[in-house]
Amino acid sequence: MSRKRFIKVWELFCDYYQMTRNDYEYYDKRSKFHGPHFREERDVVFHLARFCYKVFGDAWVHLDSPVYKMYFDKLNSTKRYVDIDISDPDSFMTKNAQRGIFVEVKWIWQGMYKARASWLKEILDGIEKDLQKLKQFCDMGCCEHSFMCIVDEEPEHTKIEMQNKVTHWKRKYSPVKVLIYSYYIKS
Repeated sequence: MSRKRFIKVWELFCDYYQMTRNDYEYYDKRSKFHGPHFREERDVVFHLARFCYKVFGDAWVHLDSPVYKMYFDKLNSTKRYVDIDISDPDSFMTKNAQRGIFVEVKWIWQGMYKARASWLKEILDGIEKDLQKLKQFCDMGCCEHSFMCIVDEEPEHTKIEMQNKVTHWKRKYSPVKVLIYSYYIKS
């Protein structure tokens, strides 16, 4: 399973995100409408998965994939999920078979901070929780690679890049790879 191939997928997705957000200035200050491609975090997951499907192929990409004792003896029976699981279809038929790539996605949408600053804190806390989960899955051999993919439309409020949070996360949660796309909304 190639980490480089997933990074290529992320680059393709980021180009698509940039194009669709720029071409369709649907966000308007009056209506606060996001769209037409991205209205919810699940839309980000969906479109990223579409690119995974194109690069990795049929039957390799699964959304909201369960990861727990039924599949891996090392885990307890608490069901946990990953947003995207990119794995050889044969690995689903064999208990304890290492999966390919686990991906978690977070979307920090423009206007979140103004709508409710506490939502931004919840998202940042959620990133940490997902990083811990992905690290555990990697350390236990459940997956070969894992990625935390963040689309940040509020970089001036999250300060993820300015405060070196990504560097901290990469160090603390290695081997999880953190990929961030900061999108600046035109005023």
